[in-house]
Amino acid sequence: MVRAILAARGTGKLQRTSTLAALVEQAVTAGRWQPGRIHAATRTFQGIRIFVNRELEVIEAALPKAFGKLKSGGILAVISFHSLEDRIVKRYFRHLAGQPEHANDNRSQQERIVQATLLTRRPLTPDAAETEINPRSRSAKLRALQKGSNLI
Repeated sequence: MVRAILAARGTGKLQRTSTLAALVEQAVTAGRWQPGRIHAATRTFQGIRIFVNRELEVIEAALPKAFGKLKSGGILAVISFHSLEDRIVKRYFRHLAGQPEHANDNRSQQERIVQATLLTRRPLTPDAAETEINPRSRSAKLRALQKGSNLI
């Protein structure tokens, strides 16, 4: 795909999103994309957007600031729209709840500080009725936690 994009430079094929999408579709699927499925260029555009907007860096910086603004008993709810964001939110929330952050987190319970309680063990996702009304909600995941009362 990168070769196809580099080859298209200077041809005018990169001036419109529709022609870039067609170029990506052709390079990635060689014409195998089927109507009704998520378009082949979706992930490419998502990756470009994540990089340009520095979305992962921004969410990593925003979560501690948002938690710090909460009063005791306050609830922090976060909606993520792709797995990279959701992984960051999940690990940060588990960290605050004093739980292992990932499979290789072998710290003992004494090494963990419980600052919050998870309100959603698993993320809440839209049901079929919601995605019918709002198709963009299909990838949304909601996680929430509550700040503890005996904290700094």
